[in-house]
Amino acid sequence: MRNRPSFEQIDYTIRPAKCIERKMIGEMLGHLRVFRPVSEYVYVGLGSTFFTDFVLYHKIFGIREMFSIEKETGKQGRVDFNLPFRCVKTEYGNTTDVLPRLNWTEPAVVWLDYDDKIGAGVQDDVTFLARNLVSSSVLIVTTRATNLDFPAGSPPDLELRLELLRDALDGKVPDDLKACHLSDIGRVIHRLTTSAIDQALSEENAARQDAIRIRAQQIMHFRYSDGVKMITVGWIFLDREDTYRYDRSRLTDLQFFRSGCDPFAIRPPRLTFKERKHLDRQLPCVSADCPDIPRRDIAEYARLYRYYPWFVDSEI
Repeated sequence: MRNRPSFEQIDYTIRPAKCIERKMIGEMLGHLRVFRPVSEYVYVGLGSTFFTDFVLYHKIFGIREMFSIEKETGKQGRVDFNLPFRCVKTEYGNTTDVLPRLNWTEPAVVWLDYDDKIGAGVQDDVTFLARNLVSSSVLIVTTRATNLDFPAGSPPDLELRLELLRDALDGKVPDDLKACHLSDIGRVIHRLTTSAIDQALSEENAARQDAIRIRAQQIMHFRYSDGVKMITVGWIFLDREDTYRYDRSRLTDLQFFRSGCDPFAIRPPRLTFKERKHLDRQLPCVSADCPDIPRRDIAEYARLYRYYPWFVDSEI
């Protein structure tokens, strides 16, 4: 099972927390209109056979230039068969090999939605994109927020975890990262990716004039679990001129905007259709009540209901 592609193991269309995250990211992308029409952005992602985010963002924004990076070269026939629109192009190979082949002269939205744990390849991708994305581009990175695998019989102590992390990242770990920090692997992943971006931009900006120096502004940090703990962090890249436009974007008004290490947790409660309809009639009031449903579930649903998916059995 572990050698099978993830799309053969998981139906990505019916993961409630992931669906909620995808819609929230879509709402954030809508605020990019202060820079240019969102339809003019290039979208780069990892579509697999479902292409769920490609379909959603094309239908919402009309993005016409979309690239899906596919590592399963042996499944090319099946992947290409499932292409949803002509504007979606596939590029086969690992992200580390494919990203340098793409054109990065136009603003882009890049969602590296990995289905595995963080490794040296993720750090290399983040570093490359931080060096090459132009102003007003967005980079989103999703990985598992789980600890690295331990050798059989090894004690799960934090010092061992730190050594395994250094090995997995080919030593690309900040010097001040200590074993005690690994009690929250999600926070460590946030720190690793942010550090990689900061270092890459520092090196690139050294040769740039002030007006065209780029900074990365974090705009999202999600944690969720549809069976496996996941973390998503996203940044927008801004030069001096676009920083003024960003200030007018009102991204910071969104309840799920996050600019630091504290995440927006997506924890969709398990409710029946009847319970949800009952609560919907009372929302957006957070004091909505329903017999025997825990108050914490009601509060969580009130926080997420605008993005909560409906799954139905239907003949299409």
